[in-house]
Amino acid sequence: MIYRPPKANAGPAVWIFAGVTVIAAVVVAWLGISSLWGSATLRYEVTGAHAIIHWGPTAIEIDRDSIVDVAFIESPTRGRRHVGINMAGLKQGRWSFAETGPVSLYATTTRGLVTIEAAGQKWGISPAEPEAFIEALETGQPGVFEPVEQSAAAGLTFMAILTLGIVALPAGLITSLRRLVRNIGYELRDDELWIHGSWRPVRIPYRTIDSVRVEERPAGHPTRIVGTALPGLMWGSFSWRSLGPNVKLYVTRLQPLVVLQTGGRTVGLSPEDAEGFARELKRRIGKD
Repeated sequence: MIYRPPKANAGPAVWIFAGVTVIAAVVVAWLGISSLWGSATLRYEVTGAHAIIHWGPTAIEIDRDSIVDVAFIESPTRGRRHVGINMAGLKQGRWSFAETGPVSLYATTTRGLVTIEAAGQKWGISPAEPEAFIEALETGQPGVFEPVEQSAAAGLTFMAILTLGIVALPAGLITSLRRLVRNIGYELRDDELWIHGSWRPVRIPYRTIDSVRVEERPAGHPTRIVGTALPGLMWGSFSWRSLGPNVKLYVTRLQPLVVLQTGGRTVGLSPEDAEGFARELKRRIGKD
């Protein structure tokens, strides 16, 4: 015999949560992909008209005629990242140093930094041959310059794993929530109460149930400890002083509530027919 709760009115909340989670995952995934792509393609090029920083799909072109200063800083101090990447073998984003002020960094290391200032902007790069790069920039001699070789394998591997995890997480959460909303129910079996919804039912043997009562209007409000707390759906561990100790809620509403005391736990359920469910459960546990 299965008693169903009122239909969970968590649809909008689930979709809002899903949307926010997916957007966050897409942003993080793009950052991870762009970092991997940028690291694999980073190089510096000088042409007769431009200094070019190649980073993934981006090519930052700096007009040579607009360059007002080029400097080589062997050991920049007080480096601080504002936005971007900071891992062994890869430094990218908006940074600042005591010697440079704000700078857009495309480098594998901050040791031996070449800075280029033009049109009110400043870039920092790390060519493996800084003197040759500066000479090419000053003379207009074309050339392609690789960055200082630094292994970013550990950081990039971690970022790749993190990106995959963050992409997979919302898919798993959304699938779990949809399953929960669709399958929630309270089944009175021969010897146990089964609470359906998650991947495995919560099983409560009748012999462990000390009392069953219906709370029409429980005082206060639950606070989530572990689990799901959305409008129209609460599933997991909560703190709710007026209800009892160690509260577990598996509900789509809070009024009325069927409350079980079992083995030092308080379990809250929300069958549509609260009185009928409580009456039948009392009969089965012999405490009518």
